[in-house]
Amino acid sequence: MNNTELLTDYLKEEFPMLQEGLLHLNYSPHLLNIQIKDDEHSNTALQRADTIFKTLHTKADDIFVVVNFHLPVQMTKQELCTKVDWADIFKNQRCLNRLELIEKPYDHSETSNLKTFQYCVTCQVSSIRYQRLIEHIVNQNPTLQKDGYMECFFIHPTKHIIMHIWNPEKLTVSANQKRSLKKLEKNYNDWIAAGTTDELKTKQKIV
Repeated sequence: MNNTELLTDYLKEEFPMLQEGLLHLNYSPHLLNIQIKDDEHSNTALQRADTIFKTLHTKADDIFVVVNFHLPVQMTKQELCTKVDWADIFKNQRCLNRLELIEKPYDHSETSNLKTFQYCVTCQVSSIRYQRLIEHIVNQNPTLQKDGYMECFFIHPTKHIIMHIWNPEKLTVSANQKRSLKKLEKNYNDWIAAGTTDELKTKQKIV
């Protein structure tokens, strides 16, 4: 099985909101909306996102990494490859060799001029410079944000937690059990924004 198939099977098993092999985090009952931007400190977003990631993961953990690029329909895979240096993100050739790319229609019908390039890989946390991915989003990489946007999901298949970052102001953490979010709620309560857990009713999709 390839990485995408493994991820789809895992999500079907662990997340009940899954439909037709696709992950729908809409109406998730166990979700935290975390504010990472602080207007008083320009570097807060990177620091907070890094702190949340380290709270959820150890270097020895195996995770799924899913990166979606939502770009103009005329964009080609070859052009996309010139915009992101994966060798700078993954530390070893094995991860690069396992990195899968699929191309599919953009999931929001009201924006028909975009399409989605999705990368998926399983790797050990120690094998990825995850900060580079976060920087692309938080710093709004001009080579990508000019025409579209990107989002990243870090999926922990043992803790059953999904960290999703897609803009420089906030990220979300979802879990299949509420108790999995207790540590974040306790330690970073001041960062938690309105619209968390039962209140958040936003549809999200990964694969």
